[in-house]
Amino acid sequence: MTRAEHWEAVYRTKGPDQVSWFQAEARLSRQLIQRLSPDRSGAIIDIGGGASTLVDGLLDAGYGALTVLDLSPTALQRARERIGARAARVAWQVADVLDAALPHQGFDVWHDRAVFHFLTADAERRRYVEQVRHAVRPGGLVIVATFADDGPTRCSGLEVARYSPAQLHAEFGAPFTLVESHRELHVTPGGATQAFTYCACRTAAAPRLVRPAANRTPQATHPMKPRISVLTLAVRDLDAAVRFYRDGLGFATEGIVGTEFEHGAVAFFALQSSLRLALWPRTSLAHDAGIAIDQESAPAISLGHNVASAAEVDAVMAQAAAAGATIRKEAAPTFWGGYAGYFQDPDGYLWEVVWNPAMMPND
Repeated sequence: MTRAEHWEAVYRTKGPDQVSWFQAEARLSRQLIQRLSPDRSGAIIDIGGGASTLVDGLLDAGYGALTVLDLSPTALQRARERIGARAARVAWQVADVLDAALPHQGFDVWHDRAVFHFLTADAERRRYVEQVRHAVRPGGLVIVATFADDGPTRCSGLEVARYSPAQLHAEFGAPFTLVESHRELHVTPGGATQAFTYCACRTAAAPRLVRPAANRTPQATHPMKPRISVLTLAVRDLDAAVRFYRDGLGFATEGIVGTEFEHGAVAFFALQSSLRLALWPRTSLAHDAGIAIDQESAPAISLGHNVASAAEVDAVMAQAAAAGATIRKEAAPTFWGGYAGYFQDPDGYLWEVVWNPAMMPND
């Protein structure tokens, strides 16, 4: 029996809510996509989506460029029937992900819950990664969920591979930057508990531009726009600072995020228009900017200039250097999946030039 025949038989003999991987709501997947890829116009593909309810949640959240790929036409038909007229807004593709015809760099988000762990042969996994690299745009988001290293060893009568976050990320390699990972305890319709590992990665950003020499005359066009995206205050006590701005001044925030990363804990507050206030521990900002904390010039404030691509980061950094700025930290990939560099103006004020796929400029 072929792989396609196996899964078609499963969906012909079981209802969508009778398979072990059924979720009434794909909450963790939807939350990751909404937080890490908030642009509702971004193209998303759900690999092995079948009769999953993720497509329902993404449509409800306002995403409009959705593709669901699965081996089983019956599974896709059941999903179409469930969502009714909205099915016309989704592209449905019957195919095996390993040989599917996928557009080159056609997707901003690749999502897969419970397909990759069925690929037990090295050649299959290598082919899968090739498909991801072909189909996802530079800087795109890749979310893959498999059975955890203490999860089941078989599913639907088939052997599976199990992964810790480090093992799963290692299957994809250096071109993929691990942004975050999660452990989910899934309860099957039959009442069993299955441990899943979720990894969210960014694909490698677009190639960098060649930086002009510092003594070269600046070009007539200026890549840096008169825009401040983030005003970062370096604080001594992050919890106390959040309480002051949130509880004392009434500024809206989702609270402290990034605690899973060393030097990553930060809180964002929405100000007017697209301006954000960030509170970051003083030691973390100094570490990120590459300035020793005991220096007199250790930063107490950072001005953030968000741009639309990694290449634009390089162009702005080159422009600043040509204008006489001091490059404090060369532009490079960040630990959270973006691309950024720091410079100081002639008076020592610190600027971060950053490409953050989750915080794009409006212009």
